[in-house]
Amino acid sequence: MATPSSAPVRLATPIRLYAIAVVANYLTQIPYAIHLYGTAFSRSGAILLGATLVWFVAAMVLFRRGRRAGFWLLLGYALVQVLFYFDTQIVVAIAGSGLFYHLGQTQDLILWLTFLVGDFNFIAAVAVVIWLVRHREDATGGRVIR
Repeated sequence: MATPSSAPVRLATPIRLYAIAVVANYLTQIPYAIHLYGTAFSRSGAILLGATLVWFVAAMVLFRRGRRAGFWLLLGYALVQVLFYFDTQIVVAIAGSGLFYHLGQTQDLILWLTFLVGDFNFIAAVAVVIWLVRHREDATGGRVIR
């Protein structure tokens, strides 16, 4: 019999939408990297990307299983994304780059789509952080979250 803190959780719509945004973001990194770097391979970049993917998958699996660690891993992952995108999209906008500059660069479809998916990922990360904080009791208590 599962304890209340480890009962499976039906993933709420915000979590499912966030997962879709994250997976789409990882998938866009493949054509993006090939487009920009060709066959050159960055071991450190691949390790970092792989480590963050493992972090996300572990968070989602544990969260789905109703484990408290899943909640904290997912919240931590989303917070890191918010900080990363805030820096790379909002802070650098002061220097003339960032969110609005990237979206205006429509002459390169691969870059534009990658940035667009990243922007959606940023918005989804902000939304899921807010949702997780607001539903913390439900998410860490193992009850069904709708």
